[in-house]
Amino acid sequence: MPNVLPFHYSKPKLFRHKNLADSQIVIEVFFAFFVSMNFTKQRLFFFVFLTAMFIQGCREILVEIPEQPEHHLFLEFVHHVGGEPLVYFKPYSQPAGSHFNVTLSRFYVSNIRLIKSDSSEVAFNEYLLVKPFESSEYLIDNTIIGSYSGIHFDIGVDAATNLSNPSSFPPENPLANQSDVSMHFGLSSAGYIFLKLEGQSDTSVAGTGAINFPFEFHIGSNNLLRPVKISRNFEIKPNTDVTIVIAYDIMKMLDGVNLKLENNTRTFDNPLLAQKIASTISKSFSLAVSE
Repeated sequence: MPNVLPFHYSKPKLFRHKNLADSQIVIEVFFAFFVSMNFTKQRLFFFVFLTAMFIQGCREILVEIPEQPEHHLFLEFVHHVGGEPLVYFKPYSQPAGSHFNVTLSRFYVSNIRLIKSDSSEVAFNEYLLVKPFESSEYLIDNTIIGSYSGIHFDIGVDAATNLSNPSSFPPENPLANQSDVSMHFGLSSAGYIFLKLEGQSDTSVAGTGAINFPFEFHIGSNNLLRPVKISRNFEIKPNTDVTIVIAYDIMKMLDGVNLKLENNTRTFDNPLLAQKIASTISKSFSLAVSE
């Protein structure tokens, strides 16, 4: 969790006034020394004297600006399976009795909006690529002080961004080519993979076989962009950090999916299954913990 940053306030310095008698002595000494010089030295000395007086004056009128309070909003995503933290290759059981494990999970988050108490929105131009077991806490920049009633976001990327070439982004950008697992279909017309879920399942009739048959769900395309709405009252104050923890539950994602028969879609090769998977995305996200 982020540390709350203390708010420091420094009282501005007041202008300091010289004692009149001291100022008179300085002027008399300067005048006596000045008239004893020749004209060239007088000009040089006068320039140096004025420069010194200017610098001293700047020091005297300097006003310290008080430090500004800092406030941050963090989004944290956690992966769950049936309410439990996700563990790769761990056996899980669907309510219908199918057994499976998960070997890969990640998704894009975009179009993040904070919903204010008056129903107006504060939007952020952020793209997040969420992966389990890595840093899943994201700082949302430029948050505005105020009262809020929720947060909305999309799983996937908008239509314009979906046409982008991943090679056009710097490596640290989440929309760039990924070095480990591709999150793009490879063609600009196909665009990004909004959500990727892979694993293995037991496809035996009795449900007592080995969990070794692969399933792959690669969900993308503009019409499968899915909104998520999280209701949660919170307030962003000066000198305050707020963290909203959102759980993505893979068991909810697989609700109604028969892994024995429905186990592979890369969207364009099996659009009906892709639509079925996408229909469960929004309900797979919920508020986990808030502080």
